[in-house]
Amino acid sequence: PGGSIEANPRGLAWLGLAVVSTLPLFWMGFTGLAQEWARPEFSHGPVIPVLSFYMFLRELKFVPPAPAADRWPGAALILAALVLALLGNLARIDHLVFYALILWIFGLILVGFGARRGWFFWPSALHLVFMLPLPYFLYFKVTTALQLISSQIGVQVVELMGVPVYL
Repeated sequence: PGGSIEANPRGLAWLGLAVVSTLPLFWMGFTGLAQEWARPEFSHGPVIPVLSFYMFLRELKFVPPAPAADRWPGAALILAALVLALLGNLARIDHLVFYALILWIFGLILVGFGARRGWFFWPSALHLVFMLPLPYFLYFKVTTALQLISSQIGVQVVELMGVPVYL
């Protein structure tokens, strides 16, 4: 496997600056996530970032230590994520801010490790999608279809007992 990766104090300072400076932009996303995670069907949400970070640390063992030379794809992804978050804030669509946050995190990984080495971490970044609720149009479409199937199964079970049911 890969060797040890030493912490770069200057890089950590840039990471801290990036996090602090973008907090206002992603704040609507954080508050929206907190509201969604309070619902029973999304109560698993807060566990997902912890598991993703664990996956990141496990993948870190297999990344060969080398200087990051190809940071531009990560910078472009960060810029795209910031634009998406800004659009989400302006349109007051917190789901856009949610997805922008994940893109921003993966962009930071690509900048920090370089694009070639950063791609080792795509599973942990993609795993973050599971902390997000489905967009409402998709959520209601899926739940409505599942409720209809559930009702039909219930009707069949009750009719097997000889009780007439009309759905």
